[in-house]
Amino acid sequence: MPASAAAVRRTLADLRTSPVLPRPDGEPWAALMTRTSSPERAAEVTEETYGYFLDVLPPRWMGEGFMFAEGAEALRYFWKSNGRFYCRQLTWDETAAFCAAAGIPVPD
Repeated sequence: MPASAAAVRRTLADLRTSPVLPRPDGEPWAALMTRTSSPERAAEVTEETYGYFLDVLPPRWMGEGFMFAEGAEALRYFWKSNGRFYCRQLTWDETAAFCAAAGIPVPD
């Protein structure tokens, strides 16, 4: 299926309207991973966390932020806005819909 820029933009805009979990000071890595792994909510992250996920593996997609997945898992969307950094775990259905709109393979 060909990529649809309009569908990608709509999907990303919808993901960015998710309720945001604030970032607690001094959050340990395990707590960060738990907080950022719940679909349907975004989580504020540090610039360092954003950079880590951007650099640890090649992004699955880049544009208005980037999509991350390690192997066969649902995508994680990372973006910046007004000097702050965010992460949103997608569901499998959201992942499949985004991949179809963006013209990229579903993680397997």
